Amino acid sequence: MIMLPMPPSNNRYYRHFRGITVLSKEGTAFKTEAAWRCKSAGMKLLDGEVELYAILHPRSNKDGSASKVRVDLDNIFKPLCDCLNGVAYTDDKQITRLIAEIGEPIHGGAVSVQVRSLKKEA
Repeated sequence: MIMLPMPPSNNRYYRHFRGITVLSKEGTAFKTEAAWRCKSAGMKLLDGEVELYAILHPRSNKDGSASKVRVDLDNIFKPLCDCLNGVAYTDDKQITRLIAEIGEPIHGGAVSVQVRSLKKEA
């Protein structure tokens, strides 16, 4: 599992500018940081179908409890899948299985991610 910073909500990942949808500054920063962390951890480009397993760690309060304000679990997938293009897989069309859960709170929030090949061994 590789721990990545908390992805921006899909609502903040993109911006609309003169009728064109573009990656926001926040989206670009997340994508760059996530790709760097994955490559540093030794993540390799996989061929064929893959499974993406993600654990969303909500932000913690000072007492260590989970913040009641958190990104919706389904709202993190687009930024997360997008940032792994060209790092874990060639295209996010390769993802045929998504598994997600809410994990333990962490200061600042984060998402742990694992990508594995679903190739059948001969």
